Amino acid sequence: MRWSNRVICGGRQTALAWRELGAHDDGSSTLEFAITATLICALVFGLIELSGALYTYVVLSHAADEALRYAIVHSGDGDALAANTTSKVRSEVSLSFHDTSAIKVTVAAPDGSFAPPNRISVSLTYSFVPYLGAILPSPPTMKAFAQGRMVY
Repeated sequence: MRWSNRVICGGRQTALAWRELGAHDDGSSTLEFAITATLICALVFGLIELSGALYTYVVLSHAADEALRYAIVHSGDGDALAANTTSKVRSEVSLSFHDTSAIKVTVAAPDGSFAPPNRISVSLTYSFVPYLGAILPSPPTMKAFAQGRMVY
């Protein structure tokens, strides 16, 4: 009720009365900033993690496609085809600065042999390592697969 007289008087005293009303909100702006900053930082770090996971998936998918293309073009290599294709995968993934030793490469011939016109499949498995490893104690395993037919 103390300020009601000032509000009624109008003019400069009204502004002072409104300022006195807000005088008891000393820590609220600090608290609001802390909550907002925490949410914004969590959102930014979440987007960074999601972008890293998407980038890793794109790299694995591209490496599987390139390895399949290599296997199809070099289908006359015989028994060395699987080893050469695995080497191709590792060289493609190393260009993106990922850990190539953590990639499991499986080159298989679903039709029984690596001779044309049989099919060939390349599958990759990689354990994604997030930047904030403490938040995700068991990182997701990413997989990429490509299959095609060898030609003469």
